[in-house]
Amino acid sequence: LRAIELGVYQEDKPALFLYKDYYMQHLTNLFTQKESPDTFCHPKMKMLFAYDKEHDTDLARSLYMYLVNERNYSATADALFIHRNTLIYRIKRINQMISVDYNDYHERQYLILSYKLNCAQMDFR
Repeated sequence: LRAIELGVYQEDKPALFLYKDYYMQHLTNLFTQKESPDTFCHPKMKMLFAYDKEHDTDLARSLYMYLVNERNYSATADALFIHRNTLIYRIKRINQMISVDYNDYHERQYLILSYKLNCAQMDFR
């Protein structure tokens, strides 16, 4: 039912709506009913969002895509439509700023969720 509600609201046309396509929007709506998305945001991701805003860069999204693509430079560069060397430079820059522990599953998960919740909230309003 939530997929239909969210799908109709977002698409404004009849279609088949799968919950897997709308679960993050649903979670975001639930989480942010009583708290702002900022409450759930990893401090390191907050730093990247602030830096991106101030310097008109895309480091938060680059880190998110790098983590989602299982830390694979080639797949991430392809997904971002940038050169692999550009991505390597960005990841080095990110590491200088926030020192991510890429071997810590919980930190990776927290960073991914932070990005998704904060960006999803912007996209779904």
